[in-house]
Amino acid sequence: GGQELGERLGLGQGPGEGRSWGCAWIWGQGPGEGLEALEAGRGRGRPWRWAGAGGRGSACGPQDDPRGGHSLLLSPQVLCDFPHTAAAIPPDYLLDLVPLIRPRAFSIASSLRAHPSRLQILVAVVQYQTRLREPRRGLCSSWLASLDPAQGPVRVPLWVRSGGLTFPKTPDVPVIMVGPGTGVAPFRAAIQERVAQGETGNVLFFGCRRQDQDFYWEAEWKQLQARGCLTLVTAFSRDQEQKVYVQHRLRAFGPLVWELLEGRGAHFYLAGNAKYMPADVSNTLLSIFREEGGLSSPDAAAYLAQLQRTLRFQTETWA
Repeated sequence: GGQELGERLGLGQGPGEGRSWGCAWIWGQGPGEGLEALEAGRGRGRPWRWAGAGGRGSACGPQDDPRGGHSLLLSPQVLCDFPHTAAAIPPDYLLDLVPLIRPRAFSIASSLRAHPSRLQILVAVVQYQTRLREPRRGLCSSWLASLDPAQGPVRVPLWVRSGGLTFPKTPDVPVIMVGPGTGVAPFRAAIQERVAQGETGNVLFFGCRRQDQDFYWEAEWKQLQARGCLTLVTAFSRDQEQKVYVQHRLRAFGPLVWELLEGRGAHFYLAGNAKYMPADVSNTLLSIFREEGGLSSPDAAAYLAQLQRTLRFQTETWA
């Protein structure tokens, strides 16, 4: 934690040293000269630690670093691993080594029509263990989760920019939205906006691991469904022996999807993790076009491409 790091760096609370290190998370790749300073204090035979995909650490020798050279992540853990030399680094020099934390982007999850003068977001707190079984927590998500307005004023620096998804202006055009996990955030804003304007052709495919743990806004969705403003289709991947994902539920509702797209000119939207889900959903759509629409494989691919060109198929994904 910040206290341990402060002790390793020899940062006391003497005159001029009243720094709030408990709030100063350091996580970035430092220049080589900073690592050379740490090398002198590295324990004999101790491997370098570098970050692989997704920031999850593993152990290797310098010659095994796939990025070449003696790259390391200059993190609190690394500084604590070099106790004999970390304290010798001047604080001002240390701050020169550490890059600024990158801003985080979150989709706005509310409409001003439903929540005037309020902006809501959906944040999943990142927590995991490295291959060395060391705990890691997301910087921004953990900080946001720690804020408590009941304990005093809370200030969150932010800015707002236009999103990439555009929805039809014609009220009677239906929309199909696929948003597993936190990918549902922009669709909550869109649904609130459309419902406030009297638009009821909203179809939402939502997926998560377990219904009783991460079914975000369950009560709100069910209330809208009861009012006839929303068609809700869910996929809870871990609530049964065989995993079920949004693409499976999408295929099960293939006749409805085809009818809305071909018969009523619906728009299709997809948001969420960019790793596997977008390709899986696209392949499912191709299957629906073939089996429900009777299209050949080339014609199904051309139909999907046309939806993309005309902005009737839009995605907002992130790594």
